[in-house]
Amino acid sequence: MFEETPSAAEKRYRKVLAILPANQDWWEYERAQAHLSDLLIKQSRWKDALDIFSNEPLNATQQLLVGNIWKAQKNWPKAEAHGLESFKQASLNGHLPNELEAAIYLLQLDKQQARPLNTYYRQFVVKEAGHIPHWIKFHSSQLEEIGLELPSP
Repeated sequence: MFEETPSAAEKRYRKVLAILPANQDWWEYERAQAHLSDLLIKQSRWKDALDIFSNEPLNATQQLLVGNIWKAQKNWPKAEAHGLESFKQASLNGHLPNELEAAIYLLQLDKQQARPLNTYYRQFVVKEAGHIPHWIKFHSSQLEEIGLELPSP
């Protein structure tokens, strides 16, 4: 993410992904996937972006990363399917920050498609975000984008 050119950044991310195993406990592997997929999305290299995630079962965060690839292509059904799977996995694992991320993602999809915001996910964010005050601060722009106001932490 600190490289000067997109090609140098891609080379760096691919190197990180090649040397760290998929089950790496460190944040580097997942962050490299996120940055590389974002770079490839900006370049409209859809297949290359999807290939990053082809050899492993996806966790909740990776589901959203794949969903972003489909969202960039305006393939709403696939984007939504990955968002729903992310929310489901995060819920089953009891990981509230990931649940909130997936709920916001799904609400963003509603907004982009000019649909009313899903009541369940809207209420979920309003109710649960207060348990993680720093989450509200970190995601304030996303919350504002979908028109959801939460009390400041």
